[in-house]
Amino acid sequence: MLLVATLISAVYSFRFLATDDNLQSTPQCYGAIFDAGSSGTRVYVYQWSCREGWTLPMIDLSETSNDKKQEPGLATFANNLDKIQAYLEPLINFTYNVVPENMYQFTPIMLGATAGLRQLTQVQQNQIIQTVQQVFNSTKFYYSPDWVRVLTGQEEGMYMWMSVFYLLNQQVKSLLTLDLGGASTQNAFPYNNTGPDFVLLNVRPNVSNFSLYSVSYLGYGNDQARQSILKSSIQQGDDTIYSPCFQKDYSGNVTIEEKFYKIQGVGNLATCQQLISSFLNTTVTTSINQSYEPPVTNQTIYGTNGIVTMAKFFNLPTFNKQGYLAQLQSFTNLNWQQAVEAYPNNPYLSNLYFMGTYVYMLIYDGYNIPSTSIVQAPSSINGISPSWTLAACSYQLAQINCTDDSPVCQFNAYSSIIAMFWVFALGFIN
Repeated sequence: MLLVATLISAVYSFRFLATDDNLQSTPQCYGAIFDAGSSGTRVYVYQWSCREGWTLPMIDLSETSNDKKQEPGLATFANNLDKIQAYLEPLINFTYNVVPENMYQFTPIMLGATAGLRQLTQVQQNQIIQTVQQVFNSTKFYYSPDWVRVLTGQEEGMYMWMSVFYLLNQQVKSLLTLDLGGASTQNAFPYNNTGPDFVLLNVRPNVSNFSLYSVSYLGYGNDQARQSILKSSIQQGDDTIYSPCFQKDYSGNVTIEEKFYKIQGVGNLATCQQLISSFLNTTVTTSINQSYEPPVTNQTIYGTNGIVTMAKFFNLPTFNKQGYLAQLQSFTNLNWQQAVEAYPNNPYLSNLYFMGTYVYMLIYDGYNIPSTSIVQAPSSINGISPSWTLAACSYQLAQINCTDDSPVCQFNAYSSIIAMFWVFALGFIN
């Protein structure tokens, strides 16, 4: 099956704001996209100079996002659909506060659900999506049912790659993105081949094209991996899990398959690495779960989401294998009391021993990234968070008549687009 979508990108005039001054001279338009991940939902509100013709509004782009995601993940409401409206209301109210009231009717509101919903049955997915559609339809924003859906893993990886590619001003054709979420992990990079994991990008008017490799591993996100490895450590008849992937002397609780367990941390990095290695199930020539992936050679590597979290915690916006391992060893050598004293008021501290180790093993064992390669993991690029939402929002906006999202639109002929903008034709080959 061949699925083709068209994405129009204003790359010739794509630039980012150092200040808000550039936004004052022309009317401003907005778009809101909800990232419904496995552990929570966050909304990104993008802002740009309103378009006057049928062109993609990615000029003078800026972003506002809520500081804290709404927890837990949307998938947890599969059996409590009536609670979804109250769950989304703080994020919708946040969007109301960001967007001027006179622009509500011109502001598209969208939601993309990722691995958390992908793990549910199709019936459960449909019920949640339909409920969100009803909630969005009752807002004052510009809404279409097609803008609320579950992304495939390949789409998530592809959109992340395209977003980072945009943010780097499209200067890095060798870009590789590594994305770690709570329930899945994705990677994507250009590679000259075809197959089920390849997306064909045709770029005009330069008449260049290349294949983008994009793959997702469901169940291999940080939270799901931690649960799976804890489960593998359960001793029959014992309600205490002695885990090497938690700081020594740590005590906590976990629920696995509706059963309550105590966690007792023993803090052994080497043993934790062995458990993660067995879970990833790689070989010298294969990747996660012994799947084939094209070799990584001289790509420019950007890590996102969970990788950014650990890079920020270790104060490593860029790192190689040796540099990351040194920070990981320093942290995991602390017992629980020492960790609490060194990093007070961190609500996620108890899980960072595992997460830090998992990021290390995922990059260098799971994805076989060369030890000398530099991984960049910035919290923002040109002031914008690296998120799949940017490219996904762009894709949807490319299909909207500008009269619907811009109060100053003067409709231009389609031929003007070809002269000014690149067109990305995304071919999914299955």
